[in-house]
Amino acid sequence: GFNGSVYFREDKWRIYGAGGAGMGFDMTLYKYASTTHCAGTAAGSEFGANYWYLNGQLYAYIGLEAGVERMRDNKKWAIFSGSAAALLQGKLPNPSYVYGGMNVSIGIMGILELEKTFDFEFGENCDVVNG
Repeated sequence: GFNGSVYFREDKWRIYGAGGAGMGFDMTLYKYASTTHCAGTAAGSEFGANYWYLNGQLYAYIGLEAGVERMRDNKKWAIFSGSAAALLQGKLPNPSYVYGGMNVSIGIMGILELEKTFDFEFGENCDVVNG
């Protein structure tokens, strides 16, 4: 994260700004037994790449805020605030499945507030069954 301030008449008011950002991922590659298959399919059905199957996700986020602070009582008024977060999850190959989502939130002086979430998915989700 990061933050900072710019003073103008530092005994009375200050402009502040703060924010943070991050990103990451995690993935796991499994080697399943030859009896493994997806729920709803017959045992012995082809699965993964020679029974190797990858599960994972990628994610990222950012948040920002800027405003004015009255120094005598530390009361803050946000002029702008915004954040965004994204997620992408997947399983592959054979069958392959992808889910993605994003959330965006923006506020300007407490007058304009906007929040929107988008998501999508495609492919065939596999609930792994052994046996």
